[in-house]
Amino acid sequence: MNGDEWFRLTKVDAAQRQLDMASFLFLVSCEYVSIHALASSAYQVLEDINRHQSGDPMFKDGYGMLDHGSQDWRKWLNVPQNFVKHADKDPEGAIRFRPWVTVITLCEAANAFKRIAGFRPVISVAAIIWIESKTSLKRESHEFLDQSELRLLPSVRMRYKDSESERFYLDYAKAEFSLKGVL
Repeated sequence: MNGDEWFRLTKVDAAQRQLDMASFLFLVSCEYVSIHALASSAYQVLEDINRHQSGDPMFKDGYGMLDHGSQDWRKWLNVPQNFVKHADKDPEGAIRFRPWVTVITLCEAANAFKRIAGFRPVISVAAIIWIESKTSLKRESHEFLDQSELRLLPSVRMRYKDSESERFYLDYAKAEFSLKGVL
């Protein structure tokens, strides 16, 4: 790379790159602090675009169901995001970091991206399938997968029910097929 190279980057492109890298890190390392920083940044860009387009309320808005407590809800969700980005007010600070908030933020950013861009990045689908296959074995509701993505879930569960191997998910993510090409 030389200093004269430029490329055009839209806000949606930036959000996709952050979401892709957050999903990749989730699949290969579960390094939650870095994943949270990237997923939160993507979510923030997408939330701003959604608000500008007068879209429906999003996750941090409590999907419009929370009234007086929604500011507390948003503040609680923003604590880890702000903590990993800033040290101006608390350079010696520490928090209790909850990785599950990172998982939710990653899934919600992927959902917001799909609403705004019209598709979900393949690597995000791989991460969500992994999350769904590990966390919802007994649930009937799958909040983060659409019908075409849900069709992959039973085979994933059967193949990896006794394994922590993530090979399938990495292969799926690296394939760079569109979902229509895969299904």
